[in-house]
Amino acid sequence: MSIKNINRKDHINDEDLIRLSGKYVYMTLDPRTIIKIYKKKYRVVDVVKHKDTGLNAVTIQNLKSKEYAVIYQGTQAQKDGGMDLFADASLVTTHTSHPQFEDAYQYLVKMKREFPNLNYVAGNSLGGDLSNYVAKRTRNECPELKSVTLNPAMLPEDVLNPSQGMEDDRITNYLTNRVH
Repeated sequence: MSIKNINRKDHINDEDLIRLSGKYVYMTLDPRTIIKIYKKKYRVVDVVKHKDTGLNAVTIQNLKSKEYAVIYQGTQAQKDGGMDLFADASLVTTHTSHPQFEDAYQYLVKMKREFPNLNYVAGNSLGGDLSNYVAKRTRNECPELKSVTLNPAMLPEDVLNPSQGMEDDRITNYLTNRVH
């Protein structure tokens, strides 16, 4: 069955990507884990944990549409010796990418090679920043790649190239205003 023959509601959508990046990516997931979101089922097909840079991500497959997405984990202060805090700090203090950004890109390239139908990346907080980074960086080689984020951090200045334009219709950022 081709993707075009699947009902639109059965495809990966923004709401599913937000749920995956805001909740499920933080759970202990193993390849073959099944995640249910409403009536859709997703299978975890790969998990990456790079202790040296702090990158944590999963690749999931929508079991009905056969689409794939990479979901990047956001900031976790206690994880991997505080590497996420160093990544966050580098955005503010140096305006350049932390090595976690390069790892996020390399992971996407590897997964895209293995799963050509990988057309989505997502994340929240630092994970959203990583998601937007790989979408911007792959604009020419993966023009179909869509990034969906929840409360992303700011992209590092070394990623933004005003000559290429700041707008990117492949990126959707959802922002919340939580009062505690």
